[in-house]
Amino acid sequence: MTLLYGLTIAIGAGGVLVVVALALDPARPALAAPVRHVLVGLLGFGLAGMSASFGGWPAGLAIVAAGGGAALLILLGIRYNAQEEE
Repeated sequence: MTLLYGLTIAIGAGGVLVVVALALDPARPALAAPVRHVLVGLLGFGLAGMSASFGGWPAGLAIVAAGGGAALLILLGIRYNAQEEE
């Protein structure tokens, strides 16, 4: 499971960095919201799952914690979206 959490952290963190780098160009349109939500969801899943796994939690609870971490980061991404979507 640690490999799964590590891969999702790498994909999520790399994706977030790419999105931030693309956002530095004001002429470029913003990435679609579902793509941004998937990226932060992957990052949250990996971070929470890795933390619970190394905290000694059973595998089932670590997966539940990982899902909670993904949901939390997606909700925070929606809440603190800098763009005004109309």
